[in-house]
Amino acid sequence: MITEAESQVRGSAVLEPGSARPELATDERFADFAARRRNADELLAVLDAVFLSRTAEKWLDALRAAGVPCGPVNTVREALSDAQTIARGMIVETAHPRFGTVRQVRSPVRVGHGDEPYRRAPKRHEDADDVLRRLLGYDDRRIDELGRRGAFGKVPE
Repeated sequence: MITEAESQVRGSAVLEPGSARPELATDERFADFAARRRNADELLAVLDAVFLSRTAEKWLDALRAAGVPCGPVNTVREALSDAQTIARGMIVETAHPRFGTVRQVRSPVRVGHGDEPYRRAPKRHEDADDVLRRLLGYDDRRIDELGRRGAFGKVPE
């Protein structure tokens, strides 16, 4: 599947001479943005048929050559194996007590120069002690009181 800036359809590789449907370049139904908007259902049907005439890779090459900003819409599998995903180290593996080694998406936000170690997401209430004591500064009495009042729900064992 390919996305394309709708307002640039007229100048795209779909409409140019030598393209799949050059007559669309002079079709009054698609002459300007307002006309394309009025005739959107028809235009989309035409474009769907046109886009099926080539592979996504061929369309991407033609659209890029025509100066149209575009890119593939990947499946999850394609996105996770994309060269840019791999180059940025966007997939990390962590050990999970139930599922073994689990691959997960790394945060795209990088702060500082170090590479922070990744760990699996905590199970429910697993980090409660650290959060309640270290981050919030709660003592045993406060934590017990909150627990009695149901603040943590049913705590897993």
